[in-house]
Amino acid sequence: MWRLAGTAPTLALPVGTSAGRHVGFSADGSQLALATPKMNAVFDLESLDPLGHPAGQWLLSADTPTALCWHPTVDLLVVALSTGNSGGDSGLLAWRPRRAPVPLGFITAPASVAHLAWSPDGTTLSLATVDGTVSAAKNPFDLD
Repeated sequence: MWRLAGTAPTLALPVGTSAGRHVGFSADGSQLALATPKMNAVFDLESLDPLGHPAGQWLLSADTPTALCWHPTVDLLVVALSTGNSGGDSGLLAWRPRRAPVPLGFITAPASVAHLAWSPDGTTLSLATVDGTVSAAKNPFDLD
């Protein structure tokens, strides 16, 4: 990873070759999340480890990630997961990475989720499923 402004060095992220499936920056750009079937990770770009690399945090890896998005105003990461084709096999897993590596919770989805998006104020989360359904609901995750 390269910082285009300034003279900061290249940042090396310790990830495998399959790490580019779903990638997303937090709203303020200080964290970078990666989700693949083998791992979920968040790198804090404002905090370097002893080797000078962004501090990384491995998050619970479960099933196959199908979408990823950060809340627009708070430190909240949501990853859509799918284990199969039925609605009970799909859902949303959420974390507050700077607070803890354990998830806040899991919410089932009616079908495999293809895309996630927050409203600009973060009060509503919308999702599009692979069957063409688009839905929106009040933020389902506790932010306190």
